Formats: sequence, structure tokens, C-alpha cells
Amino acid sequence: MGFKRIKSYLEHPFLKITRLHGYQHNVIWGTIPLLYSNIIFPITDFFYIYIMFLFNVAFGFMINDYYDLENDRLSGKKTSVDLGYISKNGLLFLSLISLFISLALSSLMGIKSLIFMLAVSSLSFIYSGKPFRLKENSFLEFPVVVLAFGPLFVLYTSLLFLTNLNMINLVLFSASFLNISESQLSNCIRDFKGDKKSENRNLTQVIGKNNAIRLNIITSFLFIITTTTIFIIYNLYLLILLSVLFYGYVFLRMKGGKNWKSFMDSRKVYFSFILLVLGGILI
Repeated sequence: MGFKRIKSYLEHPFLKITRLHGYQHNVIWGTIPLLYSNIIFPITDFFYIYIMFLFNVAFGFMINDYYDLENDRLSGKKTSVDLGYISKNGLLFLSLISLFISLALSSLMGIKSLIFMLAVSSLSFIYSGKPFRLKENSFLEFPVVVLAFGPLFVLYTSLLFLTNLNMINLVLFSASFLNISESQLSNCIRDFKGDKKSENRNLTQVIGKNNAIRLNIITSFLFIITTTTIFIIYNLYLLILLSVLFYGYVFLRMKGGKNWKSFMDSRKVYFSFILLVLGGILI
């Protein structure tokens, strides 16, 4: 199968609506603590946690798209609704279905698991949904969206699945926070003009594009430090794997549009995650 065919699959309307291919880096953080545990988990456990977080993040992104339709149109973005892939009500329904699946899976782990995932889902909703719309609060929107789309997944797996929060998991939490922060900053830098046009007052709009770029560089540097800390605590092989994650993600994350180079960058990012997971399992 050639890369052109894979690219055509990524252009499928369902993926455009759900954006399942666009936030694997968010979901994968929830499974990483299992790789660092002294317990050997069956592959089904990885799959279970992955699917639960996948549908939770899908809910977060789709409910955000639902409430952002007007702002996206003002900024010139072509939404899945505008492209005719789905209706506005259909987008809301699909997001609620994703939420239900995620919560149903979490309930199988017990009441504590369900409460935790309800809290994460609530953060995703109040970030975008009315009347809360924390994304319109210049300083609250950034920590809320970062925590809801990665670091809290690390806490879930550490506290409820592994039932412990040791040093390695605390460092993983920090690494995930920095990783998702870089992602959010990169997206805001990329959409700076459109957000300004739609009067979206996010952190990047407040501090300015140049300062956001500087902050992004600092975040990336701190991410390197956390991976080095993991090496000190754990072993060299996982440092190499996380380095692949870092170089594949941070330096290739920024995309210049729908072109072959952009797709190649994305392909390298996903490949780095595959290496991280497979390498961790083998070790």
C-alpha cells in the first residue's frame, strides 16, 4: 500500500469529522505508564485503555468543533459541517455517543474509574461548551485543555490501573503536560491570524506570536529534560524511544498545509509513536 493511498484514507469524511488520526499523541500517553511498570500486562489491557481514552478525546474535539462552528467560519476555516460531511446536530450526537462509550468502558473498572473519567469529560466540556466556555478565558483555557487531553490520562492509569504514583509516573505526567502544551501552542501559533480575525482571545493572542514561539521553545527544552530524567530513573533504551518521540513530534509537528511534505511529517510522527509502544513492550 502506497503512501498516496494512505493519505486518501486520512482524507475520509469520517476521519475529518472525528479527527481520530490527529490526536494519537494525546491518547497514547494513557498507555505509557503500563510500559514502565514492573508488571507485564497483556496487550488487551493496552487496547482497553487506548480505546477508552480515544473515545474520550474524540468527544472533546467534536464538542469543541460543535461550539466553535461560528468562530471557525469567521476565521475562514472549512469545518466538517460546512463541507457537508455531517450536520450540526449529527456532530453533537456523534460526540455524545463517543462520550457514552468512554464512560461505559470506564465504569467496568469501578465507580472510582467512572468518577475520574466524568471529571476529565467535564473539563473537556467546560473548555468549549456554553455557558462556561473557558477557552474564552485567556489564562484558564490553556491549563484546562492541556490537562484534559493527556496528563490526566497518565494519572488515571497510574492511580486506578496500577494503583500507585511513583517517581517515574510523576515524571511521565510532567512529560505529557509539556508534550500537550507544545501541541496546543503550535496549533495556536499556526492559527494566529484566524484566531485574531474571529477575536478568539487565547493565550497566544494575549502574549503575542513571538512570545508564544519563545514559550514553545522553552517547553520543548523542558521536555528534553524530563526525558533525560526518565533515563536516569529507568534505562537508556526508553530514553532513546522517548527521544524518537520528541524529535518526531516537536520538530515535525508544525505543518505547512495539505501537501506531500506535510503528510510525510505526519507519517514520521505516527511512526515515532509506533516505535515508542513496540519498543516499550519488547523491553
